[in-house]
Amino acid sequence: MDAMRAAAEGGEFQAGITAFAALSCPSATDHRWLGVCLHYEGRLHDAEVRYRQAQHLGDHAACLYVAALLLGRGENAAALASLETVSPVDLADDDAALWYRERARAGWMLGEPRAALLGYAARGWELAATGPPVVQASVAILMGSLLSHFGEYGQALAFLDFAAEHGHARRQEYVALCRAEALIPVRRSPDALDVLTLVVSPPLHALKQLLLVRAHAAMGAWSRVRQELEALLCQVQAQPEEEVRARLWLAALCRVENRHTEGRRHVVRAAALAKTPVRRAEVALLASLYGVPPGQLGAVMTLEEAVETFVQADAAPGLLTAHLVLAEGDAAGRAAHVTRAAQVAATMGAVPDLSADWHVNPAVAAYLEGLPPDAFERLLWRAPAPPTLHLQTLGDAAMWVDGRRVTFRYARAVELLAYLQRHPEVTLGQVQREVLPDLPAARAKNYFHQVRVDIAARVPGLSIAFDPARQTYRLLHQGSFTWDVRERETADVLDALRSAAAPFLPDATSPWAEAERDAHTRALIERGWTALEMASQSGLYSRALPLAEALVVLEPLDAALHVLLVQATAQVHGPGVAWRRARASAETFRREVGDVPDALTRLQNTLEEVT
Repeated sequence: MDAMRAAAEGGEFQAGITAFAALSCPSATDHRWLGVCLHYEGRLHDAEVRYRQAQHLGDHAACLYVAALLLGRGENAAALASLETVSPVDLADDDAALWYRERARAGWMLGEPRAALLGYAARGWELAATGPPVVQASVAILMGSLLSHFGEYGQALAFLDFAAEHGHARRQEYVALCRAEALIPVRRSPDALDVLTLVVSPPLHALKQLLLVRAHAAMGAWSRVRQELEALLCQVQAQPEEEVRARLWLAALCRVENRHTEGRRHVVRAAALAKTPVRRAEVALLASLYGVPPGQLGAVMTLEEAVETFVQADAAPGLLTAHLVLAEGDAAGRAAHVTRAAQVAATMGAVPDLSADWHVNPAVAAYLEGLPPDAFERLLWRAPAPPTLHLQTLGDAAMWVDGRRVTFRYARAVELLAYLQRHPEVTLGQVQREVLPDLPAARAKNYFHQVRVDIAARVPGLSIAFDPARQTYRLLHQGSFTWDVRERETADVLDALRSAAAPFLPDATSPWAEAERDAHTRALIERGWTALEMASQSGLYSRALPLAEALVVLEPLDAALHVLLVQATAQVHGPGVAWRRARASAETFRREVGDVPDALTRLQNTLEEVT
């Protein structure tokens, strides 16, 4: 890798700018990487000059960096046109991955549907899989943001956690914003507030404040919400997107507070600023609550067009909110809109936290509260009970959610879940050494992350979270989580011994699984011996006999165990049955090792004399 690219991808932007000045004959790609360095240093005009110079000199990949700049300025159609000057099949995989990333971003801003956007992003992720971590992280941010937008918050957090691990420092504040945005809908607003403390850069202040508003609204701190929004309005006059979002929030609050003149002013101003189809649709919905005809808003959208915008974009969170707003303003059609909202919510990975919506849609809240407890629509009103999760690793390996077996895409997902159950906090290095040592380090890292995404996608309320401060992973779950290994460890020792025919992950060959399997069997045998000796010493032979019978399956050639088994049989069933048991034990030793232990022979002879 040349020095300019190394500086740009390593986050050493000022060093890259300095290195370029020392080049006697910079190449087209040198101009591109200088543009990246200038871009991250906030020198956007200079960055665009270098990107276009790179294009002029024949660096076709520079078009995607021009597109990124144009998207940042809200010139979405121009950004798409820039991307279409080159085909991704003509680019190196790293560049093609970023091309698909920018294509997804442009389509998102232009209101393209979910399937297309996620298709672009997924292709970018595939191409980035073997590339530098900074490229992977860049695509992961987009994947996480898109999935969050479409209501798949568990999957989103898995991608964003990856970006937090592998993106360079200059991107971490933006990643924190994206993570907070995904945490709030899954009822983790306190965690979102913690994450937002990482965001300190002035250019990101408005986005941070909007997320603080959402978090505090979800927590019911409405006086603080209004204060934060009013303070934010004074700071975003040159940031149309952030101003629109702030005014939409304030307009919703003004309706509840009966401040209709102020609220209507916010709606009209938001209509003048809204550029994307989704923002124009949101304006139209609030305008309908204020009774503002579309013609007074510069023909932003009719109500029907607004709903169709969300339907076409397949953005479940937006469509859900749209139906709630429509239900608030249409008493006659309220029941139908609430039912449609519930149907949308049921299609999402998890019903988002709607507590803030009830404050600004009080009529809908009252309607839902009056429904029968078992009404389908009530899933909007009260969060569904957290799932019951069960991890099965004895014998057959499986994950069960509310009694339903989950099929993972990756064969070792269950093994990794078990590893994290046994080790509450681990590093990536530990996972690579102990569970995935058969894979090269880079491939093991990618495999682990893909498993994390797969788990988050298929098991609601379960995720492998990353702690950036400690650089460790841990298992997070909502609801109850049981593991058959722990159940066996705490079960009655006789029940545990009788279930021992099902070994721990019998097909797993990792060093950890093999060690765990041996340790589990040894611990079970030790428990069994302790219980057997206590029962024998106390004369509780009816307890000792089944313990010995179960233990001998695990320790078929332990002479002392066979003696105790025969002695307990004599006490419970008499010497005749005990003699036959002793003879069977002797035959086992004769067949397996060619010799019968003396103690067993003496015991067999004594019983023969008695019988």
